[in-house]
Amino acid sequence: MSDRKKIIAANWKMNLTHVEARSYADILWAEVGLVNEVDVIVIPPFTAIPALAESLNKKPAARLGAQNMYWEKHGAFTGEISAAMLTALNVDYVVIGHSERRRLFGETDEAQETQAFIRSVIASISDQTVAAKVRIQYGGSVKPDNAKALLQKPDIDGALVGGASLDPRGFVQIIRSAVAVAEQQDFR
Repeated sequence: MSDRKKIIAANWKMNLTHVEARSYADILWAEVGLVNEVDVIVIPPFTAIPALAESLNKKPAARLGAQNMYWEKHGAFTGEISAAMLTALNVDYVVIGHSERRRLFGETDEAQETQAFIRSVIASISDQTVAAKVRIQYGGSVKPDNAKALLQKPDIDGALVGGASLDPRGFVQIIRSAVAVAEQQDFR
């Protein structure tokens, strides 16, 4: 049994407008309701963050994420977004190191092996206790039909869902798979 709570994030990439985001959120809240067993994160394009921030204030069933962040606090960095700007919009999570790294830098999608390696590196830098607490997400082609099998792996603590998260009902199926795995792990 793991002490790490599953985390499921919808990474919309460059999809859905702020108007579409509101409709998506309405469907998501109606379908999934309040989920305590897993953390649900919605990561829209920057233009949809304010619309979702407003929606999340009314229905705290999920948290808000951003697709990128610049490390400087402010300055002449055209097109960049700072941590302070994101915090002002109630953004709690940021995706750093996008899937494009596979294409540009030759990184692979090898699910459990990569997560175990990451956890071992963390353990070597700090200790086993810290490594056991770090949540590591899988980010390669998570879909409703493979989510449960992926989330049952011991070092996969969640999923960063791309294209499959664009359909709110499909994303709800993935969330439900994560809840089922979390409940299963609690009874071991």
